Amino acid sequence: MRGDPPPINPVLLAAGASETVAVEMIDYAARPAGYDAEECIQKALEDDEIELYYQGRDGKRGHDIYRLTAKGRSASSGHIREVFR
Repeated sequence: MRGDPPPINPVLLAAGASETVAVEMIDYAARPAGYDAEECIQKALEDDEIELYYQGRDGKRGHDIYRLTAKGRSASSGHIREVFR
């Protein structure tokens, strides 16, 4: 994400119209585009677009679920509107 950032963070793409997104879905959206899911999550957290909603019991991020913040929902909705225009 440092060199050539996508038009929207893959974390927000993975959420789609939902308010929550699982790490597996983030990885599914990020990997084909050539981005690292972990780096995308960190960037979304730093940009205050997501917040931790549920932490997996195993202590690994692989089962975490994130909730979009108002800023994240706005960015996601704006991107979806642009795509359909």
